Amino acid sequence: MKIKNGQLMVYQVDKNYLNYLASIDRNVRKKYQRKYYGIIITNNNIDYCVPFTSQIKKRSSKLTVDIKDGKKVIAQLTLNNMIPVKTSVVKLVDISNEKDKDYLNKELRYLRHNQIKTSIISKAENIFKVLENKEHVDYSFFRILCGDFTMLEEECDKWNK
Repeated sequence: MKIKNGQLMVYQVDKNYLNYLASIDRNVRKKYQRKYYGIIITNNNIDYCVPFTSQIKKRSSKLTVDIKDGKKVIAQLTLNNMIPVKTSVVKLVDISNEKDKDYLNKELRYLRHNQIKTSIISKAENIFKVLENKEHVDYSFFRILCGDFTMLEEECDKWNK
């Protein structure tokens, strides 16, 4: 597992694709009035978009990465809500043209620390390991909160054909 192209960048996911996946899996989160921003990680040559959320709440630290400005949490990456993507359904965001550019830059600056990048990868790898092992103590908990990644990968492939 790795950060796509070794560099953390912000991507936006196509709304039609997002709505399609959300109609198939209840754990795919739609952003009704907002853009669906995230970073892309790669697992076994499959890209996954890990979404940002500005709705800060107590979430499992096994499934989330808090994004901070100083000591204050300003956003979160929700690894349990990651979705498989192809280049046809994502576009690289030119942050300098976004109205929330200061906010997005703060998020990226924080995420680009080596310790945080390592944490993102480690947590994502753990999610996949847990979901492959029904005997794992966290399996039932993760199964409830995470998308069905195998099925979503198949649907991603269908969408692109």
